[in-house]
Amino acid sequence: MKKRIFIIGLCSLIFASCIEDSGNYTYLSEKEVLPVVISGIDENITAKQGGQLKLLPNVSIAGDESRYTYRWYATDRISAGALPKKFEIGSSRNLDLTVNLPVGQYYLYYEIRDAEKDIYSRKRVVLLVVGSDVSYGWYILKDKNNVTDFDYINEDGEMTATVLTLGGNQLKGTARFMSNHSSRYVTTYIDETTGAVTKLSGQKALHVLSSEDFKTIDAQTMGLFKTFDEEFYTTPERCDPQYVFSFNTGGDAYVINAGQLHSIYGMSANIGKFAAPKAGDPEIAPVVDLFPYAIITSTARAVLVFDKNSRTFMTGAVGGSGNDASLRPATSLQTNAGNLSLVKMPYTMVTMCSSEPLETNLISTQQGYAIMKNMTDDTYRIAAVLYGGTGATLLKSFNAIDAGSQLPHAPVVACAATGNFLYFGVGNKVSYYDNSPGLSLEDKEKLLVTLPAGETVSAIKNVYNNSMNVMAVLANTGTHWKLYVYKIKAMGTPDLVTTPEATYTGEGNGRFIMYRSF
Repeated sequence: MKKRIFIIGLCSLIFASCIEDSGNYTYLSEKEVLPVVISGIDENITAKQGGQLKLLPNVSIAGDESRYTYRWYATDRISAGALPKKFEIGSSRNLDLTVNLPVGQYYLYYEIRDAEKDIYSRKRVVLLVVGSDVSYGWYILKDKNNVTDFDYINEDGEMTATVLTLGGNQLKGTARFMSNHSSRYVTTYIDETTGAVTKLSGQKALHVLSSEDFKTIDAQTMGLFKTFDEEFYTTPERCDPQYVFSFNTGGDAYVINAGQLHSIYGMSANIGKFAAPKAGDPEIAPVVDLFPYAIITSTARAVLVFDKNSRTFMTGAVGGSGNDASLRPATSLQTNAGNLSLVKMPYTMVTMCSSEPLETNLISTQQGYAIMKNMTDDTYRIAAVLYGGTGATLLKSFNAIDAGSQLPHAPVVACAATGNFLYFGVGNKVSYYDNSPGLSLEDKEKLLVTLPAGETVSAIKNVYNNSMNVMAVLANTGTHWKLYVYKIKAMGTPDLVTTPEATYTGEGNGRFIMYRSF
């Protein structure tokens, strides 16, 4: 028999037809077998969900064009641990598509097939489908009918509602917390062509927490990066995400789930998954149950938490030391509060808050406050912390809170970016508490603003960066949230312009405010 072999480099296919085997071979070039050339399609395409995507590729075909068919399809570019989905979207030479793909990252394929030979030429590009132009601005984390989502307000004051629902990525449960992972986030995906699991580095992500779920969202497309089961190297037994923080450089991140602290060390090789929970001290706190908040250093390499079991302040780090996997009692904290021990304290934790490096990127050391209740006499103290890392931590004061103060009982407490005071909300009123020594309660605790009747303050945020210094107040009316933005007159003081410079409203119960500026 003579065997004739056609070799096509483009598709890496070998076509064989047995004629007779006499040892003679005829080789045809790729262009002779499949005389098709595709060009004129950008390598990276962004399309908005619900909009039109029109592509007019340049196609050169030698010979009879009637024997060729056309096909457009897309596959998931990112699919953590699962096979990518395939979406058939067109069968004509040009593409004119109303984009109804879920938001996310895709590979878009254009295929021209020779129906007689059953061979094809194919072009692959990256397609980003975005739900909206979500980028810098206000994020209002909310819930409605036990579903968590967020509304987005851009820098021009234009709002996009239920951003997660647009991509089918809303969370079940009551809204709790979110954080902007602005650089060096890593995830994995399965390459549709090779089947290989590939890392995708340098991504921007949003971590979103509800009472029943935890998802990481692609901050460029609002598509899904990870679900709760994919967030950890070893999935926790209980899904109870309580706090999350990610820093604007380095890629570090922390999450507290069910009282346990997990971290990502962005400067090491990782795939965007949180490590095993940090162990407690074997003598003082072998099993920790952390208060659901943490004070983070400006470098995000270290964290200050409070263990409810042992009533002990503890420190830890994402990386860079031999004790990364453990929490250590904060016995080395410098203190201006006398001989106060931070181990097995006779106090329970009421509230923790801090200025956030994510927003206050002009400040090198983070300040935070802890309101604590004495277990013996039910009096309250306020611990003021300057936190610059495990070796540069200062407990500035541990002052008594005057009897009659509303601060220890306030449902909402927030830390100022600069200045020794806290904001707090009770009902429809926002006040501040000055932690300076030597003041009477009348001088310490003063009303700032009163919202309309029927509104209840649910969150307060001082956003301080290169372009703004504002106090944002989120309130609920029962069916809607309202956001008020007040300009602060001077850095380090609570004085503000009591007429809001902006007011926004949306549906649902607002729980958390985030301002994304990078």
